[in-house]
Amino acid sequence: MRGPIDLRWDAGAYYVLGTSIAQEQGYRLLSEPGDPQAVQYPPFLPLLVAGHQRLLGTSDPVVVGKWLRTTFGLMLLAVVVVTYVLGRRWLSPLQAFIVGVIYLLSRETYFLTSLLFAEIPFTLFSLLFFLPRRPGWRKEIGVGACAIATYLLRTIGIALLIAWVAESLIQRQWKRAALRAVVALLPILLWQGYVTWVTASDAYKHPAYAYQRAPYQNYNVTYSENMKYLDPYRPELGTATLAQKLKRVIRNRTPIVQTFGAMIFWRGLVLAEAPLPGWTVEGGYEGMLNNHWWLGRLLNYGVSVFVILGLVVLWRYAERPMTIYLVLSITIIAATPWPSQFGRYFSPLVPFLAIAFILGLVWSKRRFGRDEHAGARRLASAGLAIVAGVWLASTITAQALDYARQDNQTYCRHRGTGCGDAHYADASGVEQPYRLFYYDKEWRDFDAALGWLRYHAPPGAIVVTSCPQLINLMLHFKSVMPPMESNVDAAQRLLDDVPVTFLIVDDLDFSDSSRRYLEPVITAYGDRWKKVFTAPSTATTIYQRTHALPPELR
Repeated sequence: MRGPIDLRWDAGAYYVLGTSIAQEQGYRLLSEPGDPQAVQYPPFLPLLVAGHQRLLGTSDPVVVGKWLRTTFGLMLLAVVVVTYVLGRRWLSPLQAFIVGVIYLLSRETYFLTSLLFAEIPFTLFSLLFFLPRRPGWRKEIGVGACAIATYLLRTIGIALLIAWVAESLIQRQWKRAALRAVVALLPILLWQGYVTWVTASDAYKHPAYAYQRAPYQNYNVTYSENMKYLDPYRPELGTATLAQKLKRVIRNRTPIVQTFGAMIFWRGLVLAEAPLPGWTVEGGYEGMLNNHWWLGRLLNYGVSVFVILGLVVLWRYAERPMTIYLVLSITIIAATPWPSQFGRYFSPLVPFLAIAFILGLVWSKRRFGRDEHAGARRLASAGLAIVAGVWLASTITAQALDYARQDNQTYCRHRGTGCGDAHYADASGVEQPYRLFYYDKEWRDFDAALGWLRYHAPPGAIVVTSCPQLINLMLHFKSVMPPMESNVDAAQRLLDDVPVTFLIVDDLDFSDSSRRYLEPVITAYGDRWKKVFTAPSTATTIYQRTHALPPELR
């Protein structure tokens, strides 16, 4: 809970949009030249940020970020309580408690709680949607408000709106279905109407720089535009045909099944940071599963079988909206071209999947609890006991090794694991340490590059980086993403059109856009860019423009 909330990645965009709302400048990306209107993220989370800023009377990310971290921590507690209460509808107190523990032991849970992403509030509202039981107008208002809130947090919330309407259709309550459909369409039409209005505007068609609204500029365009590509991070591969999109859905079945097991049982464990004897150091649990792929696959498919059984049980318990919501959500996730983000996308579903998992186990126990199935029951019990024992022993051992080493930085050197010490400046200007997930040497070097810019960049500088909103929040410079053009001549012309003052070629592992598209430009136009900063023992480098702009761009 120490320090401000994490503002890297999409979190910076949410915060910038919240600042725009709080300052009554509309719904704009103030980090970009020309302050373009945003069309990707629905506005609920930025409104939450704006509310904090207005109450605190400041937009300082450190001051507001501390309160946002507290707010997200409280929301996490609420999620766990509601998960338990919802689980008690079908499970015993101990079984519902286990569901809550499964959610709390997920590393993604704590990572997303420490980050200004929409997943934690989305999880809370989706759980609250299914909580009321008594029919009546109060329930309709409450669940309708929760469904609308999920859609205004993340577009995938449309699955909950559809499930809400589908429940009335299944029950043949036609009037109620029509009323729910009208209410469900309202936020969709309002948001999509706004997006259509922006995209049809002259400012959208004539942006502040040439590639500001290019489909690969994921922060500046809609999801539908960005998802047209075979790979949104490599637009030169072209757009995907309908057949290729269908193949993508089929191909994603494997990572989805793996994510089932990962989020509920294995890879997501928050304590699974230390390597155990005989396991690969770089990968921790993941490395072990890579070396012993059969064990990982067995665990993932085993968990998935029980989850599917639990979904069938929920359907038989007449929990049709929940089942429809989960199936629709999984289908939508499967259609996205970002398998590396599945852990994040599935995080709001973990409480429901954990309930389904435990229900599947309970159903199996009852099904094979008869005398004629004594052998199968003993075999299944032995298997579950072994799995539970491995899980518990490995978790405790990982924690013991963690405390024994007393060196979380060891894990930070391995990409994708651990947490590390970042720093923020308090009100007196003194740097204070605090912990961030996935904060390794590459991120420390990136922060060192920001420190150099803070003291050497002239006022009005424009920076190209894979983290544009973070640059704006930390340094107050306008910042843009790299032009994702494989043609170096075209890329250089686009950089001139911004016009860019500094290029940051980073060594961050979440995106290679700066390395992939900026390094060839620097090689081809070495006379136009001068190296002014390089972080020790890393590829993070800052280049400054050395040539004058063409007359038409001055």
